[in-house]
Amino acid sequence: MRFTLVLLLLIACFASFACAQTPVATLTAGAGVTLNGKTLQTAGAPNWPLAAGDKVGTTDKSANIKFVSGAKVKLTSSTEIATAPTSTCTVTVTQGSICYRKPPAGLFTVCGPDGSPLNIQPSKGTVALDTAGRAFVTSGCGTNVPLILGGAAAAATATTVAIVAPSDKSAK
Repeated sequence: MRFTLVLLLLIACFASFACAQTPVATLTAGAGVTLNGKTLQTAGAPNWPLAAGDKVGTTDKSANIKFVSGAKVKLTSSTEIATAPTSTCTVTVTQGSICYRKPPAGLFTVCGPDGSPLNIQPSKGTVALDTAGRAFVTSGCGTNVPLILGGAAAAATATTVAIVAPSDKSAK
C-alpha cells in the first residue's frame, strides 16, 4: 500500500515536470515588474524563466529579457509585452517601448498590439507605441529612442549635426 502511494506520487511529480513549458527566455528585473499580472519578488532572485505567452510589464523601472535564440530586449518604463504569444511573433508589444538586439542568424519577430509582424531593423532597433497604439520602428537603441508626441502621435529621433569647414592651408 505504501509502495503504491509513493509510486503514484512519483508519477504525478514526473508528469508535472513533463507538462511544464520550456522556457523561451530569461527575465532580469528589479522591483516594479509584473509577470502575468503579479508583482515579481525580485529580492535575491532577479532572474526568472519566461514561457511562451507570458506577459511582462514594467512600472517606473526597466527590465531585460534574453531569448534562447540570443535576442535581447530591454523594456522601458511603463511597457507591457507578451513573449511568443503566437508562432509568428517572438515578442508582442502592447504598451510602451522596447529596444531590441537581434542575433545575426537568429529568428526574431516583433509584433504590434494587433498581432501583425512589424518591419523591424536587421540588427537592433526600437519599437514604440503611441497613445493610439500605433507602432513606430527606428534603428538603434539608447540615443535613438523615439519621442512619442501626445495627440499627434508622431515619432521622431533627436539628431545633432556638426558642420565643419575643411582646413585649406594651401590658399595663403
